[in-house]
Amino acid sequence: MRHNRRVVLTAAARAYLTKIGPMFEQLSQATARFGLSAAVPRRLTVNAIATFTLRWLVPRLARFRAGHPDVEVSVETSNEPLESLKEPFDIVIRGGPDTFYGYVMRPFLAEERIPVCSPALLERVPLSTPEDLARHTLLRMHRACRVCGWNG
Repeated sequence: MRHNRRVVLTAAARAYLTKIGPMFEQLSQATARFGLSAAVPRRLTVNAIATFTLRWLVPRLARFRAGHPDVEVSVETSNEPLESLKEPFDIVIRGGPDTFYGYVMRPFLAEERIPVCSPALLERVPLSTPEDLARHTLLRMHRACRVCGWNG
């Protein structure tokens, strides 16, 4: 369940975690005991849009590295469509409802869209309700944006 910028487990999720948590702990202990994590270096390759990388991903990388010191993270920024990328990545982060063949898609952030206008325009044609937007000219993008990756 999402609350502002944090996730809170539901009662069902907490109950599920109490059942599977010990199994993950056993798996972790067995991996450490037999040295599997040291024998197989782990690398996670990520390709994401530059603005997303700078504003969302980079501020969270230190915390990820602290929790997973055995994982080397390699991040590349690109605004190119997925099919134009020259090498495969473990994770590709893009916006929009596109289908990416060969990858499993999972939404992980909700996006909020808001109307933006100049104070002078707002004074001439006020916005008090969503219906007031009908009195304004709305600008929309109808093709992929190479800057932000949006495709609509």
